[in-house]
Amino acid sequence: FPGAGGNLPLQKAKNVWKDKAIVANLPAFLCFKDESFIKNYLQELLAQAPRDRFMLDVSEDLPQKFWKKTLSIVADVLQMYG
Repeated sequence: FPGAGGNLPLQKAKNVWKDKAIVANLPAFLCFKDESFIKNYLQELLAQAPRDRFMLDVSEDLPQKFWKKTLSIVADVLQMYG
């Protein structure tokens, strides 16, 4: 995603790969943001994501000091909106 180290907006990926699953990486920078920012970021992402072919992946090393807090927020948002 742009703004998170990537260069391909989700909307463009959906248009280019209409019949493919999209796997987006959870950006590590979220670990340094507050709960409100993380929730808003994920809610906006999920609002754009194709429901039947989208996965959120954690493939980066998240900072050890913050990963539990961050992934707990992610799990809450996914349970509520995912």
